[in-house]
Amino acid sequence: MSRNLRAADATYEVRSFGNLALTPAFESAPQFAVIEGGRSSAVRHSQKVERMQRDAQPSSMQLRHAIIGVVAALLVSMLLIGGSVISDYLSRSASNKFVADVATTHVVVHEGDSLWALAQQHPLDGLSTRDVVNWIKDENNLTSSLIMAGQQLVVPDSQA
Repeated sequence: MSRNLRAADATYEVRSFGNLALTPAFESAPQFAVIEGGRSSAVRHSQKVERMQRDAQPSSMQLRHAIIGVVAALLVSMLLIGGSVISDYLSRSASNKFVADVATTHVVVHEGDSLWALAQQHPLDGLSTRDVVNWIKDENNLTSSLIMAGQQLVVPDSQA
């Protein structure tokens, strides 16, 4: 048995077989969905589908909250990155001013020496060993921490 139902702005045919009612599913392609409860439930089912389709669309309030969340996350990220860049710049400029007038000496690298060991042997007050290593690398135009025996390096003169 067939019966036409009107849902939203279209008319759908509902077919029933005994106590089983079939109605088209409202997805991409015309398909039939089994409606429990027979023909009397078909009308309620089409209303339920309409309600589900209407509720699936985000409200303007939900969209507004999502946009605010994304903007807030971007602002926090920009502040963190900006703070990190400024902090790095300030610490480098402070250490650069501090070590600008440092007396230097030349050393010859021996087998087994490392930049870390040289930085510990020639410390600068107020700077960490890591900062002294970076200073030695900058002064000697080194792109890595690899040094070779026999190489001459400029290091801080901790005796001066």
